[in-house]
Amino acid sequence: MTGRLPRGVELLLRRVLPRDLVESIAGDLLEEYRARGRRREARATAWVWWQALRLAAVFRWERIAHARGVPPIAEEVRTVTGFWDGLRRDVVFSARMLRRQPGFTLVALVALALGIGANTAVFSIVDAVLWRPLPYPDADRVMQVAEQRPRESRWFGAVAPADFFDWRRDNRSFASMAAYMLSSPSGAYNLTGAGEPERVQPLRASPSFLAVIGIQPALGRDFRPEEEIYGRHRVVLLTDGFWRRRFGGDRGVVGRTIAFDGHPFEIVGVLPPAIS
Repeated sequence: MTGRLPRGVELLLRRVLPRDLVESIAGDLLEEYRARGRRREARATAWVWWQALRLAAVFRWERIAHARGVPPIAEEVRTVTGFWDGLRRDVVFSARMLRRQPGFTLVALVALALGIGANTAVFSIVDAVLWRPLPYPDADRVMQVAEQRPRESRWFGAVAPADFFDWRRDNRSFASMAAYMLSSPSGAYNLTGAGEPERVQPLRASPSFLAVIGIQPALGRDFRPEEEIYGRHRVVLLTDGFWRRRFGGDRGVVGRTIAFDGHPFEIVGVLPPAIS
């Protein structure tokens, strides 16, 4: 047998099928026709003629009875094929235009890089702040309270120390309350007393801070209530990362003294890695 469909079959398909479906349908029939022809050529020829006539009848019926050129399934196939063909042509055309105009291509690539970078940064912030849970037990029960001062156009402002003490004294709603303050870059401290001096930004926190977020020091102890009194406040907890970087993970660090701006502070503990 030859490597082509019988001539009459090809003519019939080209006459009754839409042009964009002829090649794909004819190719499928030819593949099956060859497979069947290896066993019995007469049966393969009869089979391919039967399929061609059946397709002709189906497409003819759709045109007469339903006033459409193809059956529903064939219409879906043609739509998908047309979409990918159009997309391929658009990509090829765009590549040609970009190759002919290198200046415009460079501007387009820079704009895409900036857009992708900005979107990645925004997504990272949203993921860390809104979607990813805090690394504390019962993080959904932790709340932040702020002061509103409409006259100063401050709707989420810092809390005055006196107000915090009043709130903590009169609190009936929260299991525990704590205050904290993060030093600004201009308010950073010079750390000395253990290795090379360096500039650090410590977090100031009241003794109940760790109780609020539900964690315990991994090494040493927490702040004591009396250590929030000025003059007895010179104690410090180290983060896990700082402890490993500055002291090499030395477990004997508790009880040692470091200096912030020349004032000695006793190291009373090391925090767990979750809040490094």
